[in-house]
Amino acid sequence: MISVAMFMAILPFGVFLGLGSVLEVTSTDPRLMVTFFLAAAVLSYGTAFGAFALIQNQNCGSVKNMKQIANNAGIAFGIQAITLLLVYFIPGLRGIVSSLLPPDTELALTDSLGYSYFSFWAALFGIAVGGTLSGSCP
Repeated sequence: MISVAMFMAILPFGVFLGLGSVLEVTSTDPRLMVTFFLAAAVLSYGTAFGAFALIQNQNCGSVKNMKQIANNAGIAFGIQAITLLLVYFIPGLRGIVSSLLPPDTELALTDSLGYSYFSFWAALFGIAVGGTLSGSCP
């Protein structure tokens, strides 16, 4: 669970600082935001699916129900998506984290930290909920 959450927390830095600097665009560029949300969607579903398959394999001896795993990964994805959309549409949420930084900090870094903090906790919550549901053997 922690490794999936850490992976999701590192994603904003890769997009805003890495990809943004390569493409020479700011973190407010719509193309960069679309890239971030698409990457977060694909990676949150994919990592949750893999983690839930591993959990079911460990608890049940083998993967018994792929539909259950896919549905639970959808739950984890939904939690991640709702959290990131809330953080995007309510900038004050990002401000909770970014206000701890000095005022002259680069915008890409403050955005990365804001999204990273909430992405980390959303991933942990999504994996905990979906993992609990995936651990039951059919």
